[in-house]
Amino acid sequence: MWASQIEALCDKANVLAPDLPGFGASGKARMPEALDGLAEQIYEGSRERGIDRAVVAGCSMGGYLAFAMLRVAPKFVRGLALINTKATADPEPARAKRLAQIRRVEGEGCAFLVDEWPPGHLSPTTLTHNAQTLAHVRAMIQEATPQALSLRSGPWRSGRIPQRYLRRSRCPASSCTALTTRSSLPRKHNL
Repeated sequence: MWASQIEALCDKANVLAPDLPGFGASGKARMPEALDGLAEQIYEGSRERGIDRAVVAGCSMGGYLAFAMLRVAPKFVRGLALINTKATADPEPARAKRLAQIRRVEGEGCAFLVDEWPPGHLSPTTLTHNAQTLAHVRAMIQEATPQALSLRSGPWRSGRIPQRYLRRSRCPASSCTALTTRSSLPRKHNL
C-alpha cells in the first residue's frame, strides 16, 4: 500500500511500513486484543531498529493506529500524517452502521466487503478510472482476517475520541482527503 511513498522518501528518511497482523504476509501472526497493543508492537520494533522518534502516517483505519501510537508512546511521535482519517466521533447512525458491519465481519468473514466497501470509501474517479488501485484495495480486503478488521475498528467500540489526544499532544498533525486538504483536527494542530 505504501510502496510509492516509501520509494519517494527512502533517500531522505528511514522509512518503515509494518506488515500488520491480519494483513499481507502477517495474516496468521498473533493479533493483539486492541489497537494500543498493536501500537506497542510497532513502537518496540521501531526502537529495536534504533528509531527514537518518528513521524507516523496512517491511512483510513491506519490513522486510528497512528492515534494509538500517540496514546502509548507520545514522546515517540514527532508528527502525524492522517490520510482519510477522522479525529472526531462519528454521528450515532454512522457508528451504528460501523458496529453492524463489524458484527457481520465477525460472523461472515471479510468476503462481502470486497464489493461493498470500495463504493463508499473510494472516489468515483478511482472506481471508474483506476482499475489497478481498485484491484489492490479489493485484494487487501480479501487477504485481511476478520480479527484484524474487528481490531482495527476498535475506536468505535471503545468510544475513544482521537481529537482529545491531539489536544494534549504537542506534535504537529496534518489531515488530508484525496487531493484536497481538510481538517477535523483542532485548529492549533493544523500545519
